[in-house]
Amino acid sequence: LKGCERHFKEQISRVSKISRIIPPHQRVIFENRVHELLHCKTSEEFQQKAAALMDDFELIGPWLSWWLRPEHASMLFRTELMMDLDPFFTLPATTNAEEAMH
Repeated sequence: LKGCERHFKEQISRVSKISRIIPPHQRVIFENRVHELLHCKTSEEFQQKAAALMDDFELIGPWLSWWLRPEHASMLFRTELMMDLDPFFTLPATTNAEEAMH
């Protein structure tokens, strides 16, 4: 299975707008850093960036931890995949037929 990158990105935007969690002056920084998780080259880099995010934005812990669960991360983040990359990239970015048409 391949996870829905669109939902992840929507959640990044949603969380970044909660000023109690992300200070408004750090919103763009937060969004950029979370998006970086999608483009890490190694699992070690991915884990380091995720840990740094949790340290720098402590209140995102429950939210980011959900996305980092192996059963979720393995469907979304390239470095955490449990399948070969070639078939992964041939799959749509969503399992929802309606969303696949976007």
